[in-house]
Amino acid sequence: MLAQQDKNQVSISLGAASSLASTVLNLGGNENSSTTPAININADLGMNSKFSLGLTYCFQNFKTSNVAYSNYGGINYSYIINQNRHNAGVRFLFHFTQKKDIDFYSGLRLAYMFNDVKTDFVSSGSYYYNVNSNIIGGSKNRYTQQLVVGGKYYWNETFGVFSELGIGFPYAFNVGLGMRLN
Repeated sequence: MLAQQDKNQVSISLGAASSLASTVLNLGGNENSSTTPAININADLGMNSKFSLGLTYCFQNFKTSNVAYSNYGGINYSYIINQNRHNAGVRFLFHFTQKKDIDFYSGLRLAYMFNDVKTDFVSSGSYYYNVNSNIIGGSKNRYTQQLVVGGKYYWNETFGVFSELGIGFPYAFNVGLGMRLN
């Protein structure tokens, strides 16, 4: 059995990913921002020893808050924006190696990103402040693409570890555990 997908072999991976979201959220300076690690799961089916086709899902939460004083009438206000970002789609991988325990690959992830955004706003006066609820990637649902480059190492016939670099949404770096079935 090769490390990469033999024909009809299924490989499942679960990882914790890092995105650039925390860096972007903290660029504003006045807000208090936090992000959770992105949780990513992939299930890849081997088409042959060089190509695999997979399903992929990623989840990440972003939260930002601010307490401020408005120059327009001396109004104090605060807000909390909480965004759950879901990214689901397919991925196509090309496998470079023909080894039993090592798999180097690159590929393309095509997905759809949908967001659940909740905004809580509190004001001490009658002035309404329009809070921008577009935290990361906008609140609009949209299609995304990502180039991935990664590698897997299997320490036995079933279990292994992996790491991936991603260019595009939803993550920049992903590490975790992998499992081969059949």
